[in-house]
Amino acid sequence: MSLNRTHIVNWLYRCGEIFTKESDYLTGLDREIGDADHGAEYASRLQ
Repeated sequence: MSLNRTHIVNWLYRCGEIFTKESDYLTGLDREIGDADHGAEYASRLQ
């Protein structure tokens, strides 16, 4: 299987959905070691 534009676009949309769904979890992980913005930051950038 080779990658093409459609595969990559679909992959990015799926990543955006997952980051949005798991935003609170990612923020919780980041809270322990950083500034607690990973979940919101990734979700907003992938929309």
